[in-house]
Amino acid sequence: MPDKTKHGGFILIAEDDRGANSLEAARLAPLGLEIRSVYSAKEVLALLKESRPKLMLLDYSLPDMSAVELLAQLEKNNIGVPPYITITGLGEEKLAVELMKAGAEDYLVKDSVLLDHLADRVKQALASVDLRGDLDQLKSRMEQERDKYKQLFNNSNEAIFVHTIGPDGAMSDFSEVNDAACASLGYTREELLKLGPLDIDAGALGDKRAEIRNSLLRDGRLKVFSVLKAKDGRRIPVEMSIRAFDFMGEKMVMALSLDISEKERADAALRESEERYRALFDLAGDGILLMNTEGGGLVVNRAFAKMHGYGSPAEMAHLDISKLDTLKTRAQRPESMRTIMAGETLTFEVEHFHKDGHVFALSVTANRVLVGGKTFILAVHRALGSR
Repeated sequence: MPDKTKHGGFILIAEDDRGANSLEAARLAPLGLEIRSVYSAKEVLALLKESRPKLMLLDYSLPDMSAVELLAQLEKNNIGVPPYITITGLGEEKLAVELMKAGAEDYLVKDSVLLDHLADRVKQALASVDLRGDLDQLKSRMEQERDKYKQLFNNSNEAIFVHTIGPDGAMSDFSEVNDAACASLGYTREELLKLGPLDIDAGALGDKRAEIRNSLLRDGRLKVFSVLKAKDGRRIPVEMSIRAFDFMGEKMVMALSLDISEKERADAALRESEERYRALFDLAGDGILLMNTEGGGLVVNRAFAKMHGYGSPAEMAHLDISKLDTLKTRAQRPESMRTIMAGETLTFEVEHFHKDGHVFALSVTANRVLVGGKTFILAVHRALGSR
């Protein structure tokens, strides 16, 4: 019964002795592959220009050229050499061995037992070809995966550093860095791979080695803030996400470093702006009130607290506006709130209770404002006198 388990393509028999060619084809027929026969090197060249066999049985001494000469012609004409088995005459074994060194799968000698062993030797060669093909495909897939991850690695906007860490927390030189790491620090890849974490650290990373090691061994990951030192001396504040993993028996560390220079500058500008407006808020002569739309969450300045008899704005933080309004003002407030919430700036008079209990009148100018995406009422108060 034909064996059709693995092999595709066809087997090419290059043998000028037509009788031997036919006998070899008959012995290989049970393998289930198509058998094609040629009788000269010229025919081999012509066939290989058009198609590629799974395996070729190549007689060493074809009438128009030897196997060695044929292989040279294939190379000269840029024709791929298929997997092949060399068949030699008695006494030509040394030549066959040379062809084995040049890439032949096997060699056979034309003797009385050639046909008995032919099918088995061809099956072994085909299995070797299949295995090599599988390995080539696996290698190709691995290279594609490697290239994909290399692109992801190098296209990351965050600087990435990879190194080993010892049981004592000792850190090796970098074993891998990405393009963003080189660009951010001003080093070439070759230069940076000669350095380690402590060479580029301008913070206290070295002093935290034990803490970093313990956290990585315990949790496998860690986030720290540090300062990196660029080649030109610049100091770069960074947020580092560090992760440990095992690779080929070593404890590896991958650190993703995010430059937070812009964030720090923005935070500093925001703090400066907040301090400036806080100063204006606190030092204003008029009483200023910020409250939510329900009248609670009072934030007041010093002038507002003082005009109501309180020692500081903090003393009024627990109040809502209804505790300050007289009954008359409380009755008017819903209408005032509707006008303000409609987006109008409203100037009106109110009566408030002083901390000591007396009632006094105020002129109020209020409008609706957004703070942090939420709606608040901002009201400026000016005292009119006691009543």
